[in-house]
Amino acid sequence: MIGAGPASLAAAVYTAREDISTLIFEKAVVGGLAAITAKVDNYPGFADGVGGLELADQLQAQAKRFGAEIEIGAVEAIKPNLDGIFEVTLAGGDCYRARTILVATGSEWKKLGVAGEAELYGRGVHHCATCDGAFYRDKHLVVVGGGNSAAQESLFLTKFASKIDILIRRDQWRASEALVREVLAHPKIKVHHNCSVEAIKP
Repeated sequence: MIGAGPASLAAAVYTAREDISTLIFEKAVVGGLAAITAKVDNYPGFADGVGGLELADQLQAQAKRFGAEIEIGAVEAIKPNLDGIFEVTLAGGDCYRARTILVATGSEWKKLGVAGEAELYGRGVHHCATCDGAFYRDKHLVVVGGGNSAAQESLFLTKFASKIDILIRRDQWRASEALVREVLAHPKIKVHHNCSVEAIKP
């Protein structure tokens, strides 16, 4: 399996329980984006939500308990052989053979594609509130987006920021109603609709 996010780890629980030799490759963080999400509210089995890192740890422990193995390494190539076996080559040159491959590489943060975004990345522009929010204690922050991620990250950032402006390109949210209600009720957050970011300047 390529990628060690919730989809791959959950699948590994089933394959490993059936005594299918299961090896998972992950190039970055076991648990994927879920592992660096402050709280996951929409994963089955957690009525009150669960911390992203806790969810990732539990999934990993469960998969390993049944015999799945996890290896850190970036997959560089997948090639089929004539005998119906796939060859998986890692960036370091190691090669593995498998009868079946599950690709569950997850998603990446969306980027705005505006001037200044790339140049200021890590110096005021971030994609992970859990990772970098603490750097901006008592600051006035801006969150761009109207989906679940923007709403969740904004709520997490209220632990640190003095004020948060959410900029939404459309005239309505795409986030779930439950999250929107929570955001709108928070005194530190102000929402602005019909806003498009054209550039980011220091």
